[in-house]
Amino acid sequence: MRRELLTRQSGNDALQNDICITLAKIGQTLTATGDVSGALAAHHEALDMRRALADKHPDNAGWCDDVAWSEERISELLERLQIKK
Repeated sequence: MRRELLTRQSGNDALQNDICITLAKIGQTLTATGDVSGALAAHHEALDMRRALADKHPDNAGWCDDVAWSEERISELLERLQIKK
């Protein structure tokens, strides 16, 4: 539903941030269930959106921190994939 709203309100940064938070929670849930590839997809999507928000608002420290948090989750998941191989 949020994605549909975003198509109508593409300039709504708060809504984009809400979607990032939702994607991150989905990624965490998928990680907990062992779905590493699904978690990676969710975290990558969130990271792309977070980078766009941080680039648009470089003075927003919270959104810049969110980029780093998403990058850390992705790195952790990539490490898990390497260990499994």
